[in-house]
Parts: sequence; C-alpha cells; structure tokens
Amino acid sequence: MSSFGQNVGVGQWRDYLPYNNAISLAKMNDKIYVATKNNLFYLDDEEQILNRLSTTNGLSDVGVAAMKKDPQKNRLVVAYNSAKIDIIEDNRIYSMLEIERENIVGGKSINNISFNNNSAYLSCSFGIIELNTEKKEIANTFYLNANGNLGVNDLCFMRDSIYAAT
Repeated sequence: MSSFGQNVGVGQWRDYLPYNNAISLAKMNDKIYVATKNNLFYLDDEEQILNRLSTTNGLSDVGVAAMKKDPQKNRLVVAYNSAKIDIIEDNRIYSMLEIERENIVGGKSINNISFNNNSAYLSCSFGIIELNTEKKEIANTFYLNANGNLGVNDLCFMRDSIYAAT
C-alpha cells in the first residue's frame, strides 16, 4: 500500500494563495496571462497547462495593482500595490524596485499602465512615471503640481500630448 502526502520536494516551496478575482488579461506569444489581486497565472496555449507565478518562482511581490502588455513588443509590465514593478519578457522576470525605494511624501500607488512610443507610462498617486522597458529604467517622472500629491488615474495620448485623468 502506498501513500502520498505532498507533491512538493524537500527544500522546495509551493504557494497557497487565491488565484481568483481576475483584474487583467493579456496574450503574449502562446501564453495567456491573467493578473489577480494577489498574483499571476498563465495558460500555455500549446500544452494546455496552467502555471502559477508568485514570489516563490520569480515575481517580486504580491498584490497586483495593474498589468498591461506592450502592444509593439512581447513584453508584459506588472505593477504591485507596493509600487514594485516586474517586466516579463522571453520567459524572464526583471524586477524594478526604484519607485518603492524612492522617498516620496504620501502614497506611491500605481493605478494604471499605458503604452506610447515604446515607453510604458504609469498613472500613479503622485503623478506620472515614464518607464523605458527596453533599458528597464525610469526615463522621467512628472509631478502635476508643486506638492507632488495630485494623483493620476489614467492617461491617453493624442498627437504630441498626454492627457491625464486626475
């Protein structure tokens, strides 16, 4: 008679976080990514296998605030409630901690992600961040008032202008 307790080996971790309440969806290559309030998972369309992503296998945090795919590249930007950012590209996860570490008075939440001219624009509680996703660095930070406390909910682009919904 055989008995099995777990299918996780000694020294390995497995998460037991909820993967419901989807907030965003993106298709990249042969994978469909789904962001939930806690983490990410993706369906490998070819193999029909569901894979979970969390801090145990590469993500920098839990508590997803926003996720968006770059419409011109196979690149996914994930923003967390803590203001950490992950960029998923070619089955690799690049973590950016600069916003979380930045000394900003007030909240540092990321409300939305938009793309324009190969840059990701983050709508934040303190303004707008332009993210160079190629170099994995912050290109610009725009504060909409002198105190840096005017939050941006979303952005749209028309010609050479950025319109911010505050």
